[in-house]
Amino acid sequence: MGDIKELEKYCIKSSRLKHDKREQIPLEYLAQEAHPRFYNNLDMLKELLLCFDKSHHNYQHLPEEKKKLADKLSENEEIVNITVCTLFQWFGTNCGSCDIREIIKEIDSIDHLGKVIK
Repeated sequence: MGDIKELEKYCIKSSRLKHDKREQIPLEYLAQEAHPRFYNNLDMLKELLLCFDKSHHNYQHLPEEKKKLADKLSENEEIVNITVCTLFQWFGTNCGSCDIREIIKEIDSIDHLGKVIK
């Protein structure tokens, strides 16, 4: 598992982390080395999904208005870190893990077009 010490500073309720391993695990995922190109999974999410990497085709193929959204996020990287780390911590709470379980169950029940898999 990854080291979450660097990510703890971005969690709004970081005091809970020392008392509940379930809240630590999603942050450990973010802290894990993702691919040789990325420092960790958090950086991978920011660069690929949120299009922080302007040289990547994900950013290059965005419509202009979406590039402006990605630019706003990358200009406010610390806020993105706070949001993502706190959200991932929530995944490990009783409420969050139940909600994530339901989302995964629904995703697993359909194909890429939304047709129910039998």
